Amino acid sequence: NRITFSNRMAVPTGWSIDQREIAIATDDGKKVITSFYATDGSGKSRPELQVRAWSLDREWKRCVTLNFNASDPFTIFDFDKEYSGQLREVLEINGALPALSPDGTLVSFQSGSGHIFCKRIADRESLWQISRGDGGGQRSSWSADGSRLYYSSRYNDALYRVDVFREPALRFGPPEKIIDAKKIGLALERGWSVSADGKQILALPANRAENPDDAISVITNWYEEYRKK
Repeated sequence: NRITFSNRMAVPTGWSIDQREIAIATDDGKKVITSFYATDGSGKSRPELQVRAWSLDREWKRCVTLNFNASDPFTIFDFDKEYSGQLREVLEINGALPALSPDGTLVSFQSGSGHIFCKRIADRESLWQISRGDGGGQRSSWSADGSRLYYSSRYNDALYRVDVFREPALRFGPPEKIIDAKKIGLALERGWSVSADGKQILALPANRAENPDDAISVITNWYEEYRKK
């Protein structure tokens, strides 16, 4: 189904838990806003937000705005209970490319040092460094159940996975490299996504000569293929 019918920019930023709605960042001609559409193509499903909601929690009760400059702040907002389009500011953090955990309690982001950090939103003093080594980190993404955090290296040449433990206290395992982008031929800098079950990775091919610009590579059983190389 076709969801939007405008010639302006439209970038999907999140799916509702029942997959019946999709959040899309759109350009209204003056600024980037967030609109919500029914996935059956019937049109807008709820009032728009006057901010670019870059990442949302699983139940769409909280969102975070996009920021590309790690020295500037991004903002975390809570939706009002009636979903009228009104937002309540919760927290402002200096960092770039933020990602909310599915339950909305944690946010990962790139710091000014070029590493991935994670903060517990309710505790403003908590801060964990996730990425390690010279490779640092750029963009991060959570698994559907929040038990794993994925991130691409600062130079987009590798994808890492980190286990997230909640009990008896919040802690993060060591980063594990799961994709060598150069070996497999992926352009992580052009965007990537991990499926809900963690078994598939969606990314664009690095070789434009052999693949058209609009080609997309879906890697299934990626770990076995990676080990062979």
